[in-house]
Amino acid sequence: MIKHYLQTRLKSWSFLGLAILFSLLIYSPGLKAVDELSRVIFLVLSFFIFRLLDDACSVSYDRSHHPDRSYLSPGNYPTFLRFTAVSCLAYQSLLFMYSKEIGLIVSLFIFASLLLYVLFQKQFSVLSLIPLLKYPVLLYCLVFQYASNALIFICLSSFFILLSYDLLEDKKIGDLKRFVALGALATAGFFTLFSISFPFAPVFILIPMLLVWFFPRWKYLHYLPIAYYPLCIFINSLIK
Repeated sequence: MIKHYLQTRLKSWSFLGLAILFSLLIYSPGLKAVDELSRVIFLVLSFFIFRLLDDACSVSYDRSHHPDRSYLSPGNYPTFLRFTAVSCLAYQSLLFMYSKEIGLIVSLFIFASLLLYVLFQKQFSVLSLIPLLKYPVLLYCLVFQYASNALIFICLSSFFILLSYDLLEDKKIGDLKRFVALGALATAGFFTLFSISFPFAPVFILIPMLLVWFFPRWKYLHYLPIAYYPLCIFINSLIK
């Protein structure tokens, strides 16, 4: 069961791609290559662990909407919970060995996430937002020692980047969700491009919004925000 879960739910290449792109959100030209690599490794490992936690804690929703997932069955779920708990404890131990500050931040966030899952277990609209909260926190862990206002806004932008991704991934997206996605894109653009004084920021913020509006059926549209804003920041840091 665990092997099947790892093969179906923990998509290593997707996590690696997202980790690389999000490391570009907080890219610093003066950072050594080994430090950049450690950031990517931290993000990939964190994405794995939080996927386990998210799946373990959203069991009510997933049993209703994804009854085919074998780890949710009454016979398998206790084993999955034990595997999640052991993995999470090992992950937190590694973090405390690497950095007590990062270990404390992540541990507090895990506790807060578990509390939110308990409080909103039956409110599926809120439940879908909880997994997105980890992205700003994880990015903040990597920059908290020298975080400027601009970096804090960039960390916050990751929430809206993933929110727009989730909304645009729905191939049957309605007008209301599309407007929410446009608002999330605009917020992500404001938090990233305006915060670093990106040249012609208003124009570059409009570009993904126009693409969403005029090309709603583009096959890869939902990947746009994940790639667009990190690459803008990365290119801007290179030409400065």
